[in-house]
Amino acid sequence: MISGKAILNTSPHPPSPFRASRIIAEMERRNLPVNRRLVTTYLRVQAKPVDNSPASAVFISGVEIIRLADSGGEKASDRGERVARELQNALMAGGKIADVKLDKSGRTVTMMGVPVITPTADDAELAGTSVSQVSQSAAVNIRKALMKERYEQGY
Repeated sequence: MISGKAILNTSPHPPSPFRASRIIAEMERRNLPVNRRLVTTYLRVQAKPVDNSPASAVFISGVEIIRLADSGGEKASDRGERVARELQNALMAGGKIADVKLDKSGRTVTMMGVPVITPTADDAELAGTSVSQVSQSAAVNIRKALMKERYEQGY
């Protein structure tokens, strides 16, 4: 029987910074994407109810992205979950700060060309502003969350 100590003594683990840099360089040489979000616990997207309100708020790592109202017969909580799922999918696909844009109408936030947030007049009323301003604020807030990630992760 091999003891755990024997395995540790003969294994190349834990990976050294040198070994890790060599693996990353090889992945880049082979044009394999390095997507750290797939294996980390940071940059979580969540939809949460807003206190004393039927509204739902969507957060990325604690940064509020948007508040959603009941709209078109859909509950705010369901809309929040849908938006959170769309954002999470975009981030897991490798979405970056430069990928956050508004569509030509200025009413839909996209990441990597995929719509992730389309506020309604009900959301604008909740925010006390226009739909295009809600969209613009959501895009800015997504960028803030991604900048926060970059700063906290050190790259």
